[in-house]
Amino acid sequence: MLRTLVVVAVALAVASGCKKKSGDSGGTVAADQMGTFTCKDVQADACVGSTDHFEATVPVVHMTYKTKDLPKVGDVYVIQWIAEDVGQAAPPNTVIGTLNEEVKEVAPGTTNYVVNSKLTKPDKGWPVGKYRVEVKRGDKLETTARFSIQ
Repeated sequence: MLRTLVVVAVALAVASGCKKKSGDSGGTVAADQMGTFTCKDVQADACVGSTDHFEATVPVVHMTYKTKDLPKVGDVYVIQWIAEDVGQAAPPNTVIGTLNEEVKEVAPGTTNYVVNSKLTKPDKGWPVGKYRVEVKRGDKLETTARFSIQ
C-alpha cells in the first residue's frame, strides 16, 4: 500500500543559493534562483540534478524550496507529499507523508530561507504515476512541486 512510504528527513536552513531547474538535463546552478524544485540530491541547500521525471528505481526524491520572504522564528512549515494519480496503488490525492518543521532561527542579514525534504522509495517500489509536494507556512500554501515516477 502506498501509505507505507516514509518521509526520511526534513532540513530547514538559511539559504544562499538554489539550483535552477532546467528540465531533465541535470540542473544548473543559479544562486539567485527562487523557487521549488524536485531533484536527485540536495547539497549545501542546492538542488542537484533537478528534474520532474524520475525512474521507478530512484531511491530518493528530494525537494527544495527557496523562499521569497523570510519566516519568523516560531513559524511552522508543513510539507506534504501527495500521490495525485498512481492508478490502483492509492486513491487520487492521497497524502503519503507529512512533516511539520518549526523555524528555530533566522540569521541576521539573511534574505532567503530554504526548506528541504526527501521521500524514500517504498519497500515495494514506487507506484508509477503523478505526485506533488506542497509546502505551507501556517495555513497558507507557499508552493507546490509536481513530479512523476515513470
